[in-house]
Amino acid sequence: MASILDAVDPLSLSWAAGCAALSGAFYCVLPRSAPSGKPLGFEPRFEWCVRCVEGLQGAYIAAAAARHLATAGGPLAAPVVRTMAGYLLFDTAYELVAPLVKGGAWDAGFLAHHLVGLAAHGLATRHAVLRTATPYVYLAEASTPFLHASWMLDKLERAGSPLFLANGVAGALCYVAFRVALPPLTLWRFRDAAPWLAEPGGAGVHAAFQWSMVVFIGLNLFWFRKLVRMVSSKLKKT
Repeated sequence: MASILDAVDPLSLSWAAGCAALSGAFYCVLPRSAPSGKPLGFEPRFEWCVRCVEGLQGAYIAAAAARHLATAGGPLAAPVVRTMAGYLLFDTAYELVAPLVKGGAWDAGFLAHHLVGLAAHGLATRHAVLRTATPYVYLAEASTPFLHASWMLDKLERAGSPLFLANGVAGALCYVAFRVALPPLTLWRFRDAAPWLAEPGGAGVHAAFQWSMVVFIGLNLFWFRKLVRMVSSKLKKT
């Protein structure tokens, strides 16, 4: 709980509020119907505006991580980590509100994922050595904009179009590169605990990082399998 609270500060809270405001702005300008004339009601437009924010956040954080690794290296700046914590606060709020809008129950898996993520970001704000590994994890977000773009193209009845296929290929390449191939390499790169021991509590932080990466790898493989099945199903229908 203490680590989660460490992730909450004025910057992360203001970033979360900014995400909420941006999603509201998207809701106001989004189309109210599909190209066929089929109305898009409150529920799909509500999800659509949140996905717009999630896609932009993924693009921003992946670009920030890539720029850091290419130009600076070392620990990622703490304010960048806090912006991601702010996004997680926003998305946690969305996961709590979504069932009230769409019906159904809370997704315990997603909520647990976000709470663990907030705890990890709280630790990262206090441990510079953890922020050295953080950019490699953030690169996984490069696939996020393509994932949400596929959902949007489907809602616009463009599934199976050349744009849908091109987006799917680009997203799949990013997913394989940054969510399937890179995490095991990151786990191997930071296998040595010695640099982490220079900070108080470094041994525990290193162990937590190693185990969280193992879980991260497993989840990415699980979701990759589901995404492949989903795309294949969409293509068979067209």
